[in-house]
Amino acid sequence: MSNSSPTSRRVVLVNIPNGNIKLQLVRNRLYNRACMSENCVICPFRKSEDCATMGVIYEIECLTCQATYIGETGRPLWVRINERLASKKRESLITPLGKHRKEDHDGADFNIRCTTLANESRTSARKALEAFWISERAARLNSRNEHLAVISDLMPFVSLCEL
Repeated sequence: MSNSSPTSRRVVLVNIPNGNIKLQLVRNRLYNRACMSENCVICPFRKSEDCATMGVIYEIECLTCQATYIGETGRPLWVRINERLASKKRESLITPLGKHRKEDHDGADFNIRCTTLANESRTSARKALEAFWISERAARLNSRNEHLAVISDLMPFVSLCEL
């Protein structure tokens, strides 16, 4: 016969807060994902955020020749960078990293460094900042000249930036 009568069992009181609408609707991160990748090309170079940060103007640097590409995304940064890395792997000539691999490195693979230049949630402001950084950093892997019109409007403010 067992010694575990209902009165001899241990009782633990647990305080569970009342549920409210805020707790049900709000999450801290839409992409609730901690980076677990040992070879993440984003997190080792980030200061405060991680690869799941959204609304980012980023710079990709070829660690072989130091050529740079500047882009922006409203999605989690890791999603966009993975797309960029996939195009590099395919040597896609219609993408900056694929074209760079094929034309500048004769198809040889290269490592990259990804750093964040700015965070901005508003699309129009993010695109303006992207154009500004492309011009300021003279990113040679960016092939489009569409940033020039935006830059001409922003040039008077360059001295106000700490670049």
